[in-house]
Amino acid sequence: MIGPGTGVRVYLACGVTDMRKGIALYHAESICISDYTDSVEHDVQLMRGSVGTPKHANIYGYMYDIDEEKLIKVTQSLAA
Repeated sequence: MIGPGTGVRVYLACGVTDMRKGIALYHAESICISDYTDSVEHDVQLMRGSVGTPKHANIYGYMYDIDEEKLIKVTQSLAA
């Protein structure tokens, strides 16, 4: 049974809904990647800015091209 009170989360094109409460948990804009290059660049910057990332670490962001079966370097953040 799917409905309020069942503890079921439904994943829809418009986002994720918690059926127990009948409210949207995440809207599609926050969980869908519309631009993969921007997403990889953003993630690399998040990693660089994290206190858990050593300053001496080089960080690279890649995407995998499934048609060409190869990695493509999108961005990098080299150690200072």
